[in-house]
Amino acid sequence: MYEIGGPMRSERRRRAEVVGYWRAVELFCPPPLPSAPPNGSRGSTRERVQRVDVRPGEPWPPLPWQEGHPLADGRVDAGREVWRHTVYGGVFPPAAARGALGAHVGEDHSGVRGQRDETAVFALTVDADGVLLDGTAVLSTCAWATGRVRHPGPGSGAGWLDGFTATESACTGAIGRLSRHHMPYACVDDAPDGWRALLLDLLGSAAVDALDTLTGDTTAGTPRAGVPGQRVDEATSPRGEDARPRADALAVVPARDEIPPPRLARQGAAQADGPAAHRTAGVALAQSPALDVREGPARPLELPDLIAFAAHVADLCGVADLVSPTSIRVHSRRVRRRADGTLPDAEPALLNSPLAQDLERVAAADDHGAPLTAYLTAPQDVPVSARIDVRENPDVVLEAVAPGSTPLGRWPAPARQPLVLGQQFAVNTVLAELADGGGLFSVHGPPGTGATTMLRDLIAAVVVERATRLAALARPADGFAGRVEWRREGVARGVARLRPELTGHEIVVVSSDDGAARDITAELSAPAALGEEWHAEASYCAGQAVSLPGGAPVWGAVAAPLGDADERREFLDRWWRGERSEGDTDAPAPASLSPAPEPEPGWGAAKAEFLRAVRHARALRDDRASAARALRDLGRLDAGVADAEAAVVTARENEADASAALSAARAELRQATAAYENARERAERHRGNRPGGLRGALGTGRVFTEWQDGDRWLQGELNRAHLARGAALSEAMRAERARDEAAGLYRHARERLARAGEAVSDVRGRVARARTAWGAHVPEDHLTDAERELSSPWADEEFCSARTRVFLAALNLHRAFVAANARTVRLNLLPLEEVLAGAAPPDVALAVWQSLFLAVPVVSTTFASCGRLFGPLGAGSLGWVLADGAGQAVPQAAVGALWRARRAVLVGDPLQPEPVVPLSLSVRGRLREAYGVDGAWLPARTSAQAVADRVSVRGTTVRVRRPGEAAGAVWVGAPLRVHRRCERTMFELSNDIAYDGLLVYGTQERPFPGGRLCHACVGAGRDGCRDCVYPLSCWVDVLPGGAVGAWVPEEGVALERVLTLLHREWRVGLDRVRILSPFREVVSGCVRTVREMQLESSVPPGVPSDAHRRQVAAFLAEHIGTVRTVRGGASDVVVLVLGTHPRDGARARAWAAGSPNLLNGVVGRARRRLFVIGHQESWGAEPHFALLTRLPRHVWPASRAATGGGAVVSGVRYQ
Repeated sequence: MYEIGGPMRSERRRRAEVVGYWRAVELFCPPPLPSAPPNGSRGSTRERVQRVDVRPGEPWPPLPWQEGHPLADGRVDAGREVWRHTVYGGVFPPAAARGALGAHVGEDHSGVRGQRDETAVFALTVDADGVLLDGTAVLSTCAWATGRVRHPGPGSGAGWLDGFTATESACTGAIGRLSRHHMPYACVDDAPDGWRALLLDLLGSAAVDALDTLTGDTTAGTPRAGVPGQRVDEATSPRGEDARPRADALAVVPARDEIPPPRLARQGAAQADGPAAHRTAGVALAQSPALDVREGPARPLELPDLIAFAAHVADLCGVADLVSPTSIRVHSRRVRRRADGTLPDAEPALLNSPLAQDLERVAAADDHGAPLTAYLTAPQDVPVSARIDVRENPDVVLEAVAPGSTPLGRWPAPARQPLVLGQQFAVNTVLAELADGGGLFSVHGPPGTGATTMLRDLIAAVVVERATRLAALARPADGFAGRVEWRREGVARGVARLRPELTGHEIVVVSSDDGAARDITAELSAPAALGEEWHAEASYCAGQAVSLPGGAPVWGAVAAPLGDADERREFLDRWWRGERSEGDTDAPAPASLSPAPEPEPGWGAAKAEFLRAVRHARALRDDRASAARALRDLGRLDAGVADAEAAVVTARENEADASAALSAARAELRQATAAYENARERAERHRGNRPGGLRGALGTGRVFTEWQDGDRWLQGELNRAHLARGAALSEAMRAERARDEAAGLYRHARERLARAGEAVSDVRGRVARARTAWGAHVPEDHLTDAERELSSPWADEEFCSARTRVFLAALNLHRAFVAANARTVRLNLLPLEEVLAGAAPPDVALAVWQSLFLAVPVVSTTFASCGRLFGPLGAGSLGWVLADGAGQAVPQAAVGALWRARRAVLVGDPLQPEPVVPLSLSVRGRLREAYGVDGAWLPARTSAQAVADRVSVRGTTVRVRRPGEAAGAVWVGAPLRVHRRCERTMFELSNDIAYDGLLVYGTQERPFPGGRLCHACVGAGRDGCRDCVYPLSCWVDVLPGGAVGAWVPEEGVALERVLTLLHREWRVGLDRVRILSPFREVVSGCVRTVREMQLESSVPPGVPSDAHRRQVAAFLAEHIGTVRTVRGGASDVVVLVLGTHPRDGARARAWAAGSPNLLNGVVGRARRRLFVIGHQESWGAEPHFALLTRLPRHVWPASRAATGGGAVVSGVRYQ
């Protein structure tokens, strides 16, 4: 094990080591190279990918910018657009690098299944003429890191993966110098010190050897004096530096080494000069007698340049044995000119993981911020004992959604469709825990449970909060305080700072991919995001809003999609420059940034409107808060009445007992008094009989003695009777007091009962009036769990409408503030293009971003783009980061966004298919050991959502079963439980496969595919018939005859029949269908099957043929794939083609059934119908898949017809 630091390392260092480990993983995980758009699609005429694999003895193809290439010869209106080309040189499969890595650290080949992607050792972008564009050359981190594993290796110390920037700078400098030298590759004159000497000087011997090998020079591979290959850690400049020779770095593996390089002549070989020539490996690269070594203007790059540079980079990185420098890909795209004729700047190609650089930045930071610190909580510090299970504590949920805790702002969704209980709980709890401070909150949002709907209300609440602070300003100009000054190219510039209280409300919505980010933008900006009642009132700077795909309209500039370079470019052109996009009918001026003729009245009116809306909504909220208190008090008061009634009964009994005791005491007193009087009388009579005479006087004699004894006894009796009478009198007095006290208590108990009854009556009346006014929105005690989850406490239509108007007024107040400060805001946004390009200082970038968020409340982007988009910003710079779909993101993907956030909310489902990490488990483990981090941070079978869920205090437990393991408890964040996507069949399957019954059914079912029943069914009251309702979901049990890998041809026949019924007979659009499989081989077979169906020839009635062809092309490219590769949400129909032969596919089936996630991801995408195609006996025995046997089973002994490639189903009626 390789340790970094000692046992006393600080928490900050521990977190930095976790992030550093994740960076190391990302270095070996490059994204795949671009692929061409499908033929017939809209993008196919604007985008091309050319594969160039040069082999000795074969003609060299022209490059896209060279004469003779179709793109160079094609017609392009250069005044409107030009071609731009990104070159990927030295193409190699990342699996080769990972294999070399595995061989070095010890590979177990687990955790990776057949990645076939390609990457390259470098990428660069050239213009339409082939000239290198500044700042676009990129070095492969995968190639570089693989070389670093070989030398110096993980055991060399903490910095073994440091130094990439220096190496990349050396390489980019080398290609820049090469492009500024004339290289006379095509000259026929012989000169000993021709292009070889210059290339040797510029790039080194590996570059020369690569070209010599290609042209058949038998001296290729011979080290050349003075310019040996260099190790990765020794590279500081590609020219003129001595270094230790490395023989293993000089060999270059040609693309087809089985073709021996021909021995060719060097002289007299006539060859056309210039970049447009078709060069052939059979013609030697000649040398110039008058070599000009001076640098000049950049020239078009040629194929030998690219091959030589690829060999140089591979050699420099120490991976020459893994790379073919003669393998090149060129991605060509059309780029539109701006209105002023200029072209947008080119951005570096996405050759490397976009996360690695940002992870390095975060690891080096001194402050990690509250959200990231919570996210990286050590396993032993997770607050397990503080967790509150919201399913076991429903009162906690109801208390959290009380009106007083509900924000005044609400998204303008239909007022009759408020958030349900779990959604409102999430919004209110997020605001309660994070609004006044910072931190991390986790929401468990399975697909179809309204996660985006919940986030929209949270966005509305944040916008209203900032509007409240804007309304507190006496004048719009008071919103700015101070300036940020800096100099650029000798020119002093400045940006006005917003007041601190107006910052911290920036909202960034991040998703796992560009498509998901675009979907988020659509769900915020499209008119469909509004209720119909708000269409006339809702409009926020719509003229500046970036249009949705296909030119779809938007209702306001509430969200800026800034995921990829194209989106950032369109945003600048449309929102900032006001330029017309393709398909726009007009190009409105940026009114939101234009000075109003009378800004103060506009500001004053907007402020007054907002304050009126707030007062009205607050008054309604107070009414409902009062009713909520009454409802809460009702239980207490009912208990009080019961207590009072019990007290009355007790007091009455006590009074009766006291009265009885008093009567008994009085009787005792009477007896004691009578006994006393009797004793007194006897004593007096006895005194009267005292003996007389002298003996009586002297007290002597027997008679006197007897009398005296009697007198003493009677006096004793009298004294005793006196004492008894006194005791009885005291007891009687005490009993009388007790009786009086009991009577008082009885009276008070009756009075208390009367008051309690009056209070209960009053509260019951208030609750009854509330139920009359707001109906089911007043919570009930008798609801079932499902009924409670479907409820919307206190969210009646009147209150929802008032809250919506607060949000719309808040947007208008923002617009008025920006308009009133138009000059200041415009000047603040002048550096926006520099900020988006990452060229502004951190404090300037922060001030510009804060100004932009004031005008556009939300920016949507991807996890991968956060580092590039917000690069200079540090910890806590962004007010809110809302991560949607975090269950599909690897744990390290969220680090950059969380670091920059003051408050972060992660929404996702860890029970969906996990994100893929292409490195094997053993390699990830070895890297983890090298960084000395806990095994909990291993990116395996986990996601960003799962990491965040660990530290969530409010959530619930879901029991998940995995093969060979007992059911385990998975803690998830605050759950959204109401599912409104899939119909009941798919809902129940998904709920049982993955969610342990957590979800509640809320889907509104309707007939499929048309949405309406036929007249006969309507008249008869039937649920449907064969004429109006498509057959129900089922399992098509295919009896396989054979298999090609995982592909079973008979399943292709079944698939063809399903599609024939769906598309050709029932006219279900292909955009409503997805075909999924766990295996790539099966996907390839499905694609072949669909191609053979020639669907493009079956044009539905009323559909233009061009549109239908585009739909078929999009279906083939985007709707058929594995669960992880097919992007997007749900489809009306999902066809799951399982594949594998019963005899040979046991391991593959076990892999697919290894967790519920994969199957859950399939079932949860099927809104209306799910058709499973596969061998039921073998698949039905697997965990999770066994639940699919609930579906009706249809046996298809399918066979393919001998002619026409059509499908024949023998003896089976599909029903």
